Amino acid sequence: MKFVEIDDLQDLALGAALLGSGGGGCPDYDLLMAEKHLMEYGKVPLVDVASLEDDALVLPIAFAGAPLVSAEMLPSGEECSQLLKAVEELTGRRPTHLMPAEIGGANSLCPFLFAARLKLLVLDADTIGRAFPEMQMSSCNLSKVPANPAFIADSMGNTLILRANDANTMEMIARNAIVAMGSSALVGIYMMEGRVAKQAVIKGSVSLAMGLGRAIREAKERGEEPIKPLIDSYGAAVLGTGVVDQIDQRIEGGFLNGSVSILTKGGTVSIQYQNEYLKAEINGETVALTPEIIALVDSESFMPITSERLLFGTRVTVISLPSPSIWMTEEGLKLVGPGYFGYEDVRCNETCKEFEAI
Repeated sequence: MKFVEIDDLQDLALGAALLGSGGGGCPDYDLLMAEKHLMEYGKVPLVDVASLEDDALVLPIAFAGAPLVSAEMLPSGEECSQLLKAVEELTGRRPTHLMPAEIGGANSLCPFLFAARLKLLVLDADTIGRAFPEMQMSSCNLSKVPANPAFIADSMGNTLILRANDANTMEMIARNAIVAMGSSALVGIYMMEGRVAKQAVIKGSVSLAMGLGRAIREAKERGEEPIKPLIDSYGAAVLGTGVVDQIDQRIEGGFLNGSVSILTKGGTVSIQYQNEYLKAEINGETVALTPEIIALVDSESFMPITSERLLFGTRVTVISLPSPSIWMTEEGLKLVGPGYFGYEDVRCNETCKEFEAI
């Protein structure tokens, strides 16, 4: 069993912000709070999925809503306690393990905000392998794990327990509830026992994100280009480097929707997003498309830039990373592929790359 320390959290925040494809929320605040809790309450055990007990109770959690709102409406720190209380009142059981529902941005740190103080373990896994904007976009959904019941808690002390006929309906109802809560709330969904988790989650994704962050950090410490280890070991590709020229974004239906244009020597890179960056074009030609991971990083610091942190005039590098393999299946593409978001499927049937968490 690995114990997560502050250095690990910093690597996780960096790697997960990259895997988040612009979504999952900026990790800065969550990293500070998670570091504070580790210093105050001690290290957090990170449990390998293979060692998970069959009767363990695993609760995937993530903050949901519009990232632009969550940057201003900060968590109270009591949201997870509210979820645990709701779970115990409903089931008579207390979750033994937390895990990030998505390994993207701030949400990768979400369990570490609460685990040390609440004396819970964190599972080295998630349910997406990156970030996506909707709750039915989950490996648990593909594995037929019920979304019921879902638990939602906001920073004002409001708590909801939701049941729905299916994961798509759960997303619709929960999204409306989250909008009513101010478009930012903690969600616990796809609660499952250990025997189910072993078949339904994406294994090793917390460690994968830490490894990405560590590779970037160590390359910078050696004075090397941080992109090099990502190209060599993770199949990354550089799509362009330039200056943010235009940003058009709005909050709709609880999401941050928009587009950003980057002026480069090779022309204009245009990216469309719904919380996450979903489509990249160069001079109108598609070069990356969901479920590929599209990331913008600051060209000087190589820090990933989430969609709510886009600023006019920033010099950025646009990179792509392969999709987690689960989303390249026929069923996976139905949930998160170009067609779902209204884009023409021009790449993913033939050239979209994939990788597995290691």
